[in-house]
Amino acid sequence: MDKQTHQDSPGDAPVPAQVVDANAPSRPSRRRLAGASIASGVILTLKSPSAMATRVCRAPSGAMSGGLSSQKPTVAPTCAGRTPEWWAAQTCPMPKNCTAFSHVFTCGARTLPYASQPIMKVLKGQTYDRDRVGMYLMAAYFNAYTGKTSFLKVPAVIAIWNEWQGSGANLGGTYTPIAGGRKWGSREIVAYLASTME
Repeated sequence: MDKQTHQDSPGDAPVPAQVVDANAPSRPSRRRLAGASIASGVILTLKSPSAMATRVCRAPSGAMSGGLSSQKPTVAPTCAGRTPEWWAAQTCPMPKNCTAFSHVFTCGARTLPYASQPIMKVLKGQTYDRDRVGMYLMAAYFNAYTGKTSFLKVPAVIAIWNEWQGSGANLGGTYTPIAGGRKWGSREIVAYLASTME
């Protein structure tokens, strides 16, 4: 193999290129660990929660951005969202507006079945909420309203509903967390909302 060199500036001496074994661990500590495991015959496993069980403590656009830095990096988000099932077993946290679903979310032609339903009933899952978006958005709304999620505010929850129901609701409705970005269907919306809940 030929010896390769590079120069960063005219005064630098040539530096030989390093030959890297593609099969070798990238860090010396990992090499020692790999060697120790092979030599002793011990298999080391680490606890790793399921990828689906990962909690997300970011707004939808933050979840899409892959963890870019926060505007307030020193302030930890409040990430104690509760599931629809948990909220369904509680007393409604909004004494004045807990009658009809439409007192919280605007309902159009595709979401009329939701309109007159009691909020707490929607949290229990209904046939008209086929994709469970209404159920999870109602729980997300309560989480935002009670301060259990500092990163997902009430207006953002309402915006998700408005875009989803305006673009088809249970018949192919979508939400776009980042303008011009990939659209989330019902399954992705529910998965995101569920990931913000305990």
